Amino acid sequence: MIKSIVLGILQYSVINSLLKRYQTSKLAANSCSLIHASSTTVLWLLGSTTWVKYNTQGYFLFDTINILLTQKLNISNIAYIYHHIAGTYYLSLNPEIFDWFNLAGVGELGNIPNYFVYYLLKTNPESLYLSKLKMFQKVWFGFIRIFPCSVLTYYEVNDRNKAITLMPIIPLYFLGLVWTGVLLKQ
Repeated sequence: MIKSIVLGILQYSVINSLLKRYQTSKLAANSCSLIHASSTTVLWLLGSTTWVKYNTQGYFLFDTINILLTQKLNISNIAYIYHHIAGTYYLSLNPEIFDWFNLAGVGELGNIPNYFVYYLLKTNPESLYLSKLKMFQKVWFGFIRIFPCSVLTYYEVNDRNKAITLMPIIPLYFLGLVWTGVLLKQ
């Protein structure tokens, strides 16, 4: 297990290093995030619990290290670090008892438009597609966070036998709702 997570961290380190040859550091990190979200979504659709786990834990730990080494700690970065640590913990739980597999798959599916919006904002802010893509992003992300993620979270935390174990995870749901609100206000 540890070896697989370390390989996941190394995988994203290599991907990020290669991307930085062609993009700025921030765009490379964004592209790396897109690769993670897309690959996790595909692995989820294929039903590969093990690969979703190692891919996502590797990415979360890579991104946490990257944030700590290259960025200033602010509220947003602290929230990302918390998300990544809590998410790594959640993915370590038994998938036959805890439904992290579907929450990870649906959650990453909802994130995909974010990376295209960021890319256009940084490379072509005058793009005619940007306003349409931003609207799609709001609807897509908001719908997924409010409906499927809410239902999955409700069933996950409604089981008294799981409630204590899931305490570190519950704030992630509310972070998603807060981010939905931020997107909808823009």
